[in-house]
Amino acid sequence: MPAIRRLAAILAADVAGYSRLMGADEEGTHERLKGHLRELVNPKVGEHRGRIVKNTGDGFDTVRVVLGAFEPLAMLAERLRAVVLIGGPCCH
Repeated sequence: MPAIRRLAAILAADVAGYSRLMGADEEGTHERLKGHLRELVNPKVGEHRGRIVKNTGDGFDTVRVVLGAFEPLAMLAERLRAVVLIGGPCCH
């Protein structure tokens, strides 16, 4: 039986300056980021039938959630007063 292949869109996001924020207030920064992800990002991921496949503390990788992902990430950056870097896999 041939393998079933599915096309997946992958988005990776990372908070620039996270170490600086953690140095200033480790517990508060971590709790704020978790709250913002829960409030802003997770609902949009679910809305687009995506899922978070990896969480690195200051970033995450999602599958199948490119459309509509930029608005909550921009809001996250505004709330954290930081830059949220967005990218995907790179092929050479």
